[in-house]
Amino acid sequence: MSQIGEKVSVIVAKGYNKNKCPFCGEDEHDFPSKKDEPTEAVVSIPEHLKCHMSGGKPDRRGNDSCALGQYAYTFAKHHLISAKQCYAKVKPLVRMASSVEYDVNAPPNGIGLPTTHFSLKYPDAGGSKYGSLSQPNKTVVANALMKELGAQWHVGHHSFVYNIPFEDQKSSPASENWGDEVDDLVQVGHQTGYDSQIILKLLDLMLLLFDPDAPICKEDDVSEDIKKRLDDISEEIRKDLEKFQTSEPWQSKLYVSQKAYGYATDLRKGSLARTSSSANLASDDEPSPASASRPAKRARR
Repeated sequence: MSQIGEKVSVIVAKGYNKNKCPFCGEDEHDFPSKKDEPTEAVVSIPEHLKCHMSGGKPDRRGNDSCALGQYAYTFAKHHLISAKQCYAKVKPLVRMASSVEYDVNAPPNGIGLPTTHFSLKYPDAGGSKYGSLSQPNKTVVANALMKELGAQWHVGHHSFVYNIPFEDQKSSPASENWGDEVDDLVQVGHQTGYDSQIILKLLDLMLLLFDPDAPICKEDDVSEDIKKRLDDISEEIRKDLEKFQTSEPWQSKLYVSQKAYGYATDLRKGSLARTSSSANLASDDEPSPASASRPAKRARR
């Protein structure tokens, strides 16, 4: 059973019922911490995050986006605890948090990360938009901007799987979330992903809050404490992502895109120099060096 499955089975065994009080498992009732009726509904509103570029670092013009120069970009308003991919998946916690008026779209859960936009073009690649670039050129653009801005490239979904080397697991804040029961993990590390790590953090909090033997709904108002615990998870994620501002971005254990993971991995291996000049974009209208070296196909008759 997966770690997520194990944690879910624990709360089921403890008697959680979605039609009962999310904290004690008894019939729905009022309690000091209750500010609203519990719900499982989750809405993602990035604009409410009111976030700026990671670490507040300005771009070439002192703003949060730049259409000037070789590598144009804007920034994405990223939920540290992903609203739909993570938070909404842990429905018992959503019911708990909604009853104390926690807002997953509030500023403490937001960070600005560089991304592209359909209006932006890259002149050195023939004026193409990012989506039309070849994969090598997309990597050049993403790496150049991650190097310049010290922030992860935010293009693509977060549900991809990546490998954490075994030696890194020991020092990771989330190391308790990574199993080492398989001998091979000692050599190759452990596969994980952004969404799965966040969900595990949320499940741990859910298990802490749901306690029929000592229910917090029978205590004084602890609504602010519950919201702070969720904000603390967001802050932990923020600090991890902001390791891209350091000289060792591979120290991050959370990656929002494959490009960000690839960039950090290449730096760690030494195949990409953080202080060297970025590679140049090649026109996507011209053959790549690899394709140019291959013999041309004979025309059909």
